[in-house]
Amino acid sequence: MLEYIDAHPGETGDVEFLSALASISPFHFHRLMSSYLGESVSAYGRRRTLERAALRLLLDGDSVTAASAQAGYASSSAFARAFRRQFGQSPRSLAQALLARQAAGAAFLPAHLEYRQIEPCEVLALRRYGAQSVAAPAAWAGLLRGARGAPHDARLIGIPCDTPELTPVERRRYDACIDPAHAPPEHELVRKRLGGGDHAVFAFRGTLAGLEAAHAAVLWHWYPRSGARLRPAPALHRLLSVDGAPGPDCAISAEILLPVERPTQRARPAARGLTQLDPGLH
Repeated sequence: MLEYIDAHPGETGDVEFLSALASISPFHFHRLMSSYLGESVSAYGRRRTLERAALRLLLDGDSVTAASAQAGYASSSAFARAFRRQFGQSPRSLAQALLARQAAGAAFLPAHLEYRQIEPCEVLALRRYGAQSVAAPAAWAGLLRGARGAPHDARLIGIPCDTPELTPVERRRYDACIDPAHAPPEHELVRKRLGGGDHAVFAFRGTLAGLEAAHAAVLWHWYPRSGARLRPAPALHRLLSVDGAPGPDCAISAEILLPVERPTQRARPAARGLTQLDPGLH
């Protein structure tokens, strides 16, 4: 249901329709979803809509008028009021606050980039909440503890579902995913389908905790200069190797996959220090 709501944000106010999709009564749908989310379905949909609008404003340079229309607000002033309630500041103030974040990201930017077409796949996911430095190790530890077969034989994909700069820490979600053949017999696991498509892929070597800073550098430092365009899909962390038990300081080899439409020939130059391959290469 959450994946459906994320894909159809304008329908979060129609509880009867959503509860019918879930095959339960509106009363029980609202009670169960609110208990799971820690907020009402409408509040969740409104927050996620504003977070996506903020990303378009900050990363793609969309105007407030365009962002408010895409977010379904009747006027720019109504959007600006909702934006301030959500983030505690105006779009302009938030953009200024993140300028330093952009500049600082250069120090953590992975040095290798290629564009790759990713095939769709089905995985089973274990979700944990909180700051990624806590949620990601907890999710991976829980998932790999009972995994069938050696971890290096399995497809391991992490999904940082939210943007730390925009989402309250208690609402941030991290999904540790594994292909069904290696999944442990865990009742918390949820089946997810990853849509695939074009991605900008960055190689990463470091610690599990360091992966968050590298991801932020890709999003806030590389992307605004890249000429690429984000697609409406989650970014992915593909774990290639994990040295020892998952923890913030464990050494990993990984890839950061950002879902984008590839740059055109008139794209802005890539950030300094990147090795940009021919966009036609897979």
